Amino acid sequence: SGYHGVALNPSNDTQACVVSHWQQALTIFDGDKQVSRFGCLFLPTQAQFVPERSTESSSHGGGGNLVVLTESNYVSVYDIRTSKGCQKRLAVGNGDSLGLALVGDNMIASGGTDRTLFYFDMRKWSTLARLQNITKYEIIGLRPSFSHRSAVYVASLDHEILLATCGLGKGKERLGSHLTRQGLRGDSRWIGIATKAMGESGGGGGKGGEERRGESFVGVTDTGRFYCIRNSQRMLRCSDSSK
Repeated sequence: SGYHGVALNPSNDTQACVVSHWQQALTIFDGDKQVSRFGCLFLPTQAQFVPERSTESSSHGGGGNLVVLTESNYVSVYDIRTSKGCQKRLAVGNGDSLGLALVGDNMIASGGTDRTLFYFDMRKWSTLARLQNITKYEIIGLRPSFSHRSAVYVASLDHEILLATCGLGKGKERLGSHLTRQGLRGDSRWIGIATKAMGESGGGGGKGGEERRGESFVGVTDTGRFYCIRNSQRMLRCSDSSK
Protein backbone atom coordinates (compact mmCIF):
# COMPACT_ATOMS: atom_id res chain seq x y z
CA SER A 1 0.00 0.00 0.00
CA GLY A 2 3.03 2.28 -0.26
CA TYR A 3 4.85 4.63 2.09
CA HIS A 4 3.61 5.00 5.69
CA GLY A 5 4.50 7.52 8.39
CA VAL A 6 3.84 6.73 12.06
CA ALA A 7 3.75 8.90 15.21
CA LEU A 8 2.88 8.20 18.85
CA ASN A 9 0.73 10.51 20.97
CA PRO A 10 2.88 11.96 23.82
CA SER A 11 -0.34 12.74 25.73
CA ASN A 12 -1.75 9.20 25.40
CA ASP A 13 0.67 6.29 25.37
CA THR A 14 -1.84 3.90 23.77
CA GLN A 15 -2.65 6.13 20.80
CA ALA A 16 -0.85 6.42 17.46
CA CYS A 17 -1.48 7.92 14.04
CA VAL A 18 -0.50 6.50 10.66
CA VAL A 19 -0.41 8.36 7.34
CA SER A 20 -0.72 6.18 4.22
CA HIS A 21 0.90 7.89 1.26
CA TRP A 22 -0.76 6.25 -1.73
CA GLN A 23 -4.06 5.70 0.07
CA GLN A 24 -4.15 9.41 0.99
CA ALA A 25 -5.36 8.67 4.50
CA LEU A 26 -4.73 9.53 8.14
CA THR A 27 -5.68 6.70 10.53
CA ILE A 28 -5.86 6.92 14.33
CA PHE A 29 -5.30 3.80 16.45
CA ASP A 30 -5.91 3.21 20.16
CA GLY A 31 -3.97 0.11 21.01
CA ASP A 32 -4.66 -2.36 18.20
CA LYS A 33 -8.06 -0.82 17.34
CA GLN A 34 -8.72 1.69 14.58
CA VAL A 35 -10.80 4.52 16.07
CA SER A 36 -10.97 6.98 13.17
CA ARG A 37 -9.83 7.52 9.60
CA PHE A 38 -9.62 10.72 7.53
CA GLY A 39 -9.09 11.20 3.82
CA CYS A 40 -6.28 13.57 2.79
CA LEU A 41 -6.49 15.98 -0.12
CA PHE A 42 -2.93 15.18 -1.26
CA LEU A 43 -0.31 12.45 -0.66
CA PRO A 44 0.82 12.64 3.00
CA THR A 45 4.40 11.90 4.11
CA GLN A 46 4.82 12.72 7.85
CA ALA A 47 2.60 13.28 10.88
CA GLN A 48 2.99 14.45 14.49
CA PHE A 49 0.61 14.81 17.43
CA VAL A 50 0.51 18.27 19.02
CA PRO A 51 1.32 17.60 22.71
CA GLU A 52 -0.58 19.05 25.65
CA ARG A 53 2.24 21.45 26.54
CA SER A 54 1.78 23.49 23.34
CA THR A 55 0.04 26.86 23.62
CA GLU A 56 -2.34 26.08 20.79
CA SER A 57 -3.32 22.73 22.23
CA SER A 58 -3.91 23.85 25.82
CA SER A 59 -5.70 27.11 24.96
CA HIS A 60 -8.24 25.32 22.76
CA GLY A 61 -8.71 22.22 24.89
CA GLY A 62 -7.11 20.07 22.22
CA GLY A 63 -4.29 18.49 24.19
CA GLY A 64 -3.24 15.40 22.24
CA ASN A 65 -6.19 15.70 19.84
CA LEU A 66 -4.50 17.76 17.12
CA VAL A 67 -2.37 16.14 14.44
CA VAL A 68 -0.19 18.05 11.98
CA LEU A 69 0.87 16.32 8.78
CA THR A 70 2.71 17.15 5.58
CA GLU A 71 0.97 16.61 2.24
CA SER A 72 2.25 18.02 -1.05
CA ASN A 73 3.43 21.58 -0.28
CA TYR A 74 1.17 22.00 2.76
CA VAL A 75 1.28 21.44 6.50
CA SER A 76 -2.26 20.40 7.43
CA VAL A 77 -3.86 20.53 10.88
CA TYR A 78 -6.37 17.81 11.82
CA ASP A 79 -8.64 17.69 14.87
CA ILE A 80 -9.24 13.98 15.42
CA ARG A 81 -12.29 14.67 17.61
CA THR A 82 -14.33 15.99 14.67
CA SER A 83 -15.73 14.25 11.61
CA LYS A 84 -14.42 17.02 9.36
CA GLY A 85 -10.82 16.31 10.30
CA CYS A 86 -8.74 18.97 8.54
CA GLN A 87 -9.07 22.40 10.14
CA LYS A 88 -6.38 24.38 8.33
CA ARG A 89 -3.69 24.09 5.63
CA LEU A 90 -0.49 26.15 5.63
CA ALA A 91 1.41 26.59 2.36
CA VAL A 92 5.05 25.46 2.52
CA GLY A 93 7.00 26.78 -0.46
CA ASN A 94 6.76 25.37 -3.97
CA GLY A 95 7.98 21.80 -3.47
CA ASP A 96 6.77 18.72 -1.66
CA SER A 97 7.22 18.86 2.11
CA LEU A 98 9.09 15.78 3.37
CA GLY A 99 10.29 16.78 6.86
CA LEU A 100 8.26 17.78 9.92
CA ALA A 101 9.23 18.59 13.51
CA LEU A 102 7.58 20.15 16.56
CA VAL A 103 10.00 22.77 17.92
CA GLY A 104 9.83 24.25 21.42
CA ASP A 105 6.35 24.63 22.90
CA ASN A 106 4.50 26.25 20.02
CA MET A 107 6.42 25.98 16.74
CA ILE A 108 6.38 23.66 13.72
CA ALA A 109 9.31 23.30 11.32
CA SER A 110 8.90 21.87 7.84
CA GLY A 111 11.04 21.50 4.73
CA GLY A 112 11.27 19.50 1.54
CA THR A 113 12.21 19.49 -2.11
CA ASP A 114 12.61 23.28 -2.46
CA ARG A 115 15.44 23.20 0.18
CA THR A 116 13.72 25.82 2.35
CA LEU A 117 13.09 25.46 6.09
CA PHE A 118 9.85 27.01 7.34
CA TYR A 119 8.88 27.84 10.94
CA PHE A 120 5.20 28.22 11.88
CA ASP A 121 3.64 29.59 15.07
CA MET A 122 0.96 27.19 16.34
CA ARG A 123 -0.66 29.95 18.42
CA LYS A 124 -1.64 31.90 15.31
CA TRP A 125 -0.95 29.30 12.59
CA SER A 126 1.21 31.81 10.74
CA THR A 127 4.73 31.82 9.29
CA LEU A 128 7.47 32.87 11.74
CA ALA A 129 10.59 32.48 9.60
CA ARG A 130 11.85 31.11 6.30
CA LEU A 131 15.42 29.91 5.73
CA GLN A 132 15.96 29.50 2.00
CA ASN A 133 18.45 27.18 0.27
CA ILE A 134 20.01 25.91 3.50
CA THR A 135 20.96 22.60 1.87
CA LYS A 136 22.40 21.72 -1.53
CA TYR A 137 19.82 19.02 -2.16
CA GLU A 138 16.31 18.20 -0.94
CA ILE A 139 15.48 18.16 2.77
CA ILE A 140 14.37 14.62 3.66
CA GLY A 141 14.17 14.71 7.46
CA LEU A 142 13.92 17.03 10.48
CA ARG A 143 14.35 16.47 14.21
CA PRO A 144 14.11 19.06 17.03
CA SER A 145 17.02 19.99 19.28
CA PHE A 146 16.68 19.62 23.06
CA SER A 147 19.37 22.23 23.79
CA HIS A 148 18.33 25.09 21.50
CA ARG A 149 14.64 25.94 21.70
CA SER A 150 14.31 27.03 18.05
CA ALA A 151 16.83 24.65 16.44
CA VAL A 152 16.26 21.62 14.23
CA TYR A 153 18.54 19.00 12.72
CA VAL A 154 18.18 18.90 8.95
CA ALA A 155 19.02 15.80 6.89
CA SER A 156 19.42 16.29 3.15
CA LEU A 157 19.49 13.93 0.19
CA ASP A 158 23.31 14.12 -0.20
CA HIS A 159 23.97 12.62 3.30
CA GLU A 160 24.54 16.03 4.96
CA ILE A 161 23.48 16.88 8.51
CA LEU A 162 22.83 20.52 9.55
CA LEU A 163 21.76 22.12 12.80
CA ALA A 164 19.77 25.25 11.97
CA THR A 165 17.99 27.80 14.12
CA CYS A 166 16.07 30.98 13.41
CA GLY A 167 15.96 34.32 15.19
CA LEU A 168 12.17 34.38 14.95
CA GLY A 169 12.11 37.12 12.35
CA LYS A 170 14.83 39.26 13.96
CA GLY A 171 17.61 38.45 11.51
CA LYS A 172 19.49 36.15 13.91
CA GLU A 173 19.50 33.01 11.78
CA ARG A 174 22.42 30.65 12.41
CA LEU A 175 23.50 27.53 10.60
CA GLY A 176 25.98 24.90 11.75
CA SER A 177 27.03 22.05 9.48
CA HIS A 178 28.70 18.97 10.92
CA LEU A 179 29.78 18.13 7.36
CA THR A 180 31.76 21.34 6.82
CA ARG A 181 32.92 21.95 10.42
CA GLN A 182 34.09 18.51 11.50
CA GLY A 183 34.14 16.42 8.34
CA LEU A 184 31.45 13.84 9.18
CA ARG A 185 29.38 12.66 6.25
CA GLY A 186 27.07 9.70 6.05
CA ASP A 187 28.14 6.98 3.64
CA SER A 188 24.72 6.95 1.95
CA ARG A 189 21.19 8.32 2.19
CA TRP A 190 19.76 8.78 5.69
CA ILE A 191 16.73 6.52 6.28
CA GLY A 192 16.24 7.35 9.96
CA ILE A 193 17.40 10.15 12.27
CA ALA A 194 16.72 10.92 15.94
CA THR A 195 17.97 13.04 18.83
CA LYS A 196 18.49 12.09 22.47
CA ALA A 197 18.90 14.41 25.46
CA MET A 198 22.02 13.55 27.47
CA GLY A 199 21.65 15.68 30.64
CA GLU A 200 23.91 18.63 31.45
CA SER A 201 26.33 19.50 28.64
CA GLY A 202 29.21 20.41 30.97
CA GLY A 203 30.40 23.02 28.52
CA GLY A 204 28.66 26.05 29.98
CA GLY A 205 25.28 27.48 29.18
CA GLY A 206 24.49 29.57 26.16
CA LYS A 207 23.40 33.18 26.18
CA GLY A 208 20.19 33.74 28.09
CA GLY A 209 20.30 30.15 29.32
CA GLU A 210 19.27 28.86 25.89
CA GLU A 211 21.67 25.92 25.93
CA ARG A 212 21.01 24.06 29.16
CA ARG A 213 21.90 20.46 28.39
CA GLY A 214 23.73 18.23 25.96
CA GLU A 215 22.32 15.91 23.35
CA SER A 216 23.31 13.31 20.80
CA PHE A 217 22.28 12.95 17.17
CA VAL A 218 21.88 9.42 15.85
CA GLY A 219 21.18 8.25 12.33
CA VAL A 220 20.98 5.15 10.16
CA THR A 221 21.82 5.03 6.44
CA ASP A 222 20.40 2.74 3.77
CA THR A 223 23.58 0.63 3.84
CA GLY A 224 22.80 -0.29 7.47
CA ARG A 225 25.44 1.88 9.14
CA PHE A 226 24.69 3.61 12.44
CA TYR A 227 26.11 7.05 13.32
CA CYS A 228 26.18 8.88 16.66
CA ILE A 229 27.32 12.50 17.17
CA ARG A 230 27.78 13.22 20.87
CA ASN A 231 27.23 16.79 22.11
CA SER A 232 25.85 17.58 18.67
CA GLN A 233 24.43 20.88 19.95
CA ARG A 234 27.99 22.27 19.66
CA MET A 235 27.56 22.41 15.88
CA LEU A 236 26.01 25.86 16.35
CA ARG A 237 28.91 27.02 18.55
CA CYS A 238 31.34 25.92 15.81
CA SER A 239 29.44 28.13 13.38
CA ASP A 240 29.55 31.12 15.74
CA SER A 241 33.26 30.79 16.56
CA SER A 242 34.24 30.77 12.92
CA LYS A 243 32.89 34.27 12.34
